[in-house]
Amino acid sequence: MDELEIQLERLKKKHQQNYQKQKKPVPPKASDIFTKVLLAIIFVLCSAIYINLSDTNYQNYKETVLTETLSFTKINEWYEKYFGSVLPIELDSTTIPVNKTTNDFKEIEAYQNGISTKIGKGNIVNALNSGILVFQGEKENYGNVAIIQGIDGVDIWYGNIENVNLSLYDYVEKDTLIGSAKDDKIYLVFQKDGQFLNYEEYQKQI
Repeated sequence: MDELEIQLERLKKKHQQNYQKQKKPVPPKASDIFTKVLLAIIFVLCSAIYINLSDTNYQNYKETVLTETLSFTKINEWYEKYFGSVLPIELDSTTIPVNKTTNDFKEIEAYQNGISTKIGKGNIVNALNSGILVFQGEKENYGNVAIIQGIDGVDIWYGNIENVNLSLYDYVEKDTLIGSAKDDKIYLVFQKDGQFLNYEEYQKQI
């Protein structure tokens, strides 16, 4: 069993332990449920009315909502401010993520809208920042890509990776396992508010 398989197994066991440590669900109030359902209905109705007004509105909606990556971190902050946590349970605050190691980048070069780099430590790729997985799939010139929207609002693309043990909209802690580099090389892209950042610009922000 190689290092990646060992870490994946540890991650699965840790997730199971965390689940068992979770407190009992807190029954939501009827008013909270009604408010959330009402907000969802209003959003759907407003969207339907907007896109049916004109073809231009439909195209704008498609490009903004259905194509562009939504700012889940900002939405989550706004939601928790007014309506509380989206989670129906309270997690154990003493839980410590597994696989907390830093990446070992080598031979960094410019590539497309970001960089390409070789990675050591068994080709293991760890998150550069905490955030939410908002995309996982193939992208031209990048291979299999995982995009994590960071808590700082920066979308980080991890390209040419495999063995991704995550599901869409999973929360990922900084320095924890994402997957492994294919052929010991990964592609990284940094994007904020629709603009691509170079690696040096991103380094200055963290």
